[in-house]
Amino acid sequence: MAKKKGICKNVEGCSKARNRELQEAEESTFLCDECGEPLVPYVDSDSSNNNNVGLSFIFIIIAILCVIAIIAFYIFGERVDERIDLRQEGVYPQTEVYSEPNPVVVPEPLPMDSQGEMLANQGTLTMPYGSYTGGITDGYPDGEGRLVYRIRARIAERDSLRFADPGQYIIGRWRRGELMEGNLYDENGNKLYGFNWW
Repeated sequence: MAKKKGICKNVEGCSKARNRELQEAEESTFLCDECGEPLVPYVDSDSSNNNNVGLSFIFIIIAILCVIAIIAFYIFGERVDERIDLRQEGVYPQTEVYSEPNPVVVPEPLPMDSQGEMLANQGTLTMPYGSYTGGITDGYPDGEGRLVYRIRARIAERDSLRFADPGQYIIGRWRRGELMEGNLYDENGNKLYGFNWW
């Protein structure tokens, strides 16, 4: 049969209990050799500490991996910044787009010459977040123009606080694709606010 270790608790009537002597006995008769009292099972403190240390080590490793995963998510997650070659794609990139396309009220186009043609260096660019009509140089909005938003998007890279909603539009000036100044209007043509970054 299997043996297990134990300690007698009969301190008054047993010298093995007074000396805290460790005894080995059969599991079926787990009694003190000297006094015959039941033994209290002995738990090896070294083995239980080793188990606790092993579990603690595993929890520490899991916690460290979780922290690394959270940091990696904030550094690399959901911030994919696609750069588009404007000369090849024919569109101008916006860094942040926030919602799905909605129906848009498009304002009147910019003035044309007497034959109904757009003025020199004038054109229309389709962008991920709207449509730009106005001055264009090397595939970029450049000069005076109008940008009508199809979806909610940031107004300019340098302005992280203001957004345009679908149907709103900007009439302003751009320099090499960067909005420099202008006014934001709602779908009904009411001016919401102006900005100037010259």
